[in-house]
Amino acid sequence: MINLFDTEVRLAFQKSAIYTCNVAHKSMSVRVEVMNRTLIPICFKEQSWGLEWPDTAPGSEALLECPRYFVGRQVSRLCSMKDATTPEWQIPDFSSCLYEPLILPYNNVSILFFFQTL
Repeated sequence: MINLFDTEVRLAFQKSAIYTCNVAHKSMSVRVEVMNRTLIPICFKEQSWGLEWPDTAPGSEALLECPRYFVGRQVSRLCSMKDATTPEWQIPDFSSCLYEPLILPYNNVSILFFFQTL
């Protein structure tokens, strides 16, 4: 039994599969890839770009919430292979995050542009 009120839940998966969590009348599925860290090099967790990136398998993206003072969906960062044995982090993609102080000026410019085109 898992206590859903814990701040962190850790599960031990034995094989890669799609797992589903059912809560009340809602459910969500996620693909979990299990890998042998002694055989597959990974991008190790690191703190950069103001975020803490988790261990990530090559060919996979780490997905995090937009950082403080930004709004939007999420920021992503790809772990890729530099060569046959060396994984490396790519530059994060912040394109889904918008800097909060720019939201009001952006909305005002959009409204002004709309009225000028009428």
